[in-house]
Amino acid sequence: RTEIIYDKEKRLVIPVLKGSRKGAGLIPLLDDPLQMQEMETKFLPYYKLEHGRKVRVDNTPVARFQKSGETAAFQYRLPKIPGDIYKKCLGIFTEIMEKQNTEAMLQLFYDASEGSYFLHFPKQSASYAQVYAERDHRMERECLLVMDIHSHGRINCSFSSTDDEDEKGTRFYCVFYNLADRPSCSIRCGCAGAFAPVPPETLFEFQKQP
Repeated sequence: RTEIIYDKEKRLVIPVLKGSRKGAGLIPLLDDPLQMQEMETKFLPYYKLEHGRKVRVDNTPVARFQKSGETAAFQYRLPKIPGDIYKKCLGIFTEIMEKQNTEAMLQLFYDASEGSYFLHFPKQSASYAQVYAERDHRMERECLLVMDIHSHGRINCSFSSTDDEDEKGTRFYCVFYNLADRPSCSIRCGCAGAFAPVPPETLFEFQKQP
C-alpha cells in the first residue's frame, strides 16, 4: 500500500501510503445456530464457542474456514481442481527456474459463471529467493481467488517465515520447491494467520494410474 516518491529539490526518498484500511472490524461472538446460519449464507465471519474455546469461522464461496488457536480447518465448496492445472504450474515454475533461475508466482481463480478454474500470472518482480507480485483487485472482485501459488525454484524449502508473514488472508496457499532435483509441493489452508497442511489430492483431481 506504499508508493515511493523522489523529491528532487530536497533530494529525499519519501514513502507515501496509497490507500488505507479503516473500520471497527468487529466480528460477533454467536451462540444462536440460526444467527450462525444467516452469517454463513451471507459469507460473513463470526466467532463461536467450542468446549469453552473461541473459534473463528470465515465463510467464503470457496470454503468454510475455521481458526482455533494456531490451527485451521476447512470444508471445500467448489469442484475439485483438475490435475492438469497442477502439472501446468510445475511446468511453468520449472521453465522459469531453468531460464531465469528465479522464483515465480501464480494465482488460481474460479469463474463461477463458467464453472471453471484458470491460472493468472500477476505482474511481478523476482530473484533467486524472493518474488513480489501485484494483486489484480478487479479480477479478485469478479472471480473467486482460490489459491496463491509460488515457487522456491532450486531451493529445497517448503513454506518459509517470509511466506508466513505474507499469507494472512483466508484462502489456500501452495509452494513448489526443489525443482532441479526432486520436485516437491506443499499446500496449506490459511485462516487469519493460522495454517493447516492440505494433501494435494484433497483439492486436486488426479487421474489414477492403471
